[in-house]
Amino acid sequence: MSKPKPWTPEEDAKLETLANAGESWDAISATLGRPKSALWCRVRFVGMNLGPKAQKMSQTKQKNKVAKRTRAESIAIVARMMKEKASPEEIAKALNVRVPTVFNWTAEARKIAFPEKAKPQPIKSEQIHSRQHFGGPLPAGHPVVMKGLWRGLEHWRVPGFQNAVRV
Repeated sequence: MSKPKPWTPEEDAKLETLANAGESWDAISATLGRPKSALWCRVRFVGMNLGPKAQKMSQTKQKNKVAKRTRAESIAIVARMMKEKASPEEIAKALNVRVPTVFNWTAEARKIAFPEKAKPQPIKSEQIHSRQHFGGPLPAGHPVVMKGLWRGLEHWRVPGFQNAVRV
């Protein structure tokens, strides 16, 4: 079997005009006068309109449409569907993702769909000692503060301590 001869730009132009006019592939094949079947004409027409650049662009556009939905948007959709009691398979079908992906999002979606009531937080030891629960720190000159200050200065009266500091 011999290879078909290459298509000329004139044949490409005729093929495009006839195909866009709505002619049948058999009529196009007969008009072009090539010993090609209708399928060859169709393959040539499709290949001409969807060359490598056009195919890459269309694939990129499709990927961008899918990629435009962020993870947060997907999790919000999962949360809404969880409230509606949808199964993981239904959620995966609606989002056009696999079921394991839906399972990866369910923990975050549960927090959105079914928020827990705020639990009282335990008081930390720093908060207890800062006296915030009692109106803040003691004012300067308060007897307790002055007594603590005096106790802090008592170590200066220890014999020999001042000499150790000067060295």
